[in-house]
Amino acid sequence: MRRYRIGTDQDAPVVELAGRQEWALKQLIDAGETGCTSVTNPGPRWSSYVHRLRRKGLIIETVYEPHSGSWPGMHGRYFLRSHVEPLPANDDEALACTPSSRRAA
Repeated sequence: MRRYRIGTDQDAPVVELAGRQEWALKQLIDAGETGCTSVTNPGPRWSSYVHRLRRKGLIIETVYEPHSGSWPGMHGRYFLRSHVEPLPANDDEALACTPSSRRAA
């Protein structure tokens, strides 16, 4: 699990993400102005990942594009519009996991 600040202020909200939500956020960050689709960044439930990230306060734009092929139609391309900053791991959490930080009984 990793923490991310949404916005540029020190008082901006912080969210914790793990699993596919964190994966999707990383894909959106890496894609930049190109955006992500389920074709360019395969994932089984992109719309679900985007929905959950939006519920956590991230701004993600969806632009619908036509596609051809055996099943022509439309697909969404997702663009991260929020400024997102990964935060370092909490030092207290890291210390709690080391054997030297345990108290002698």
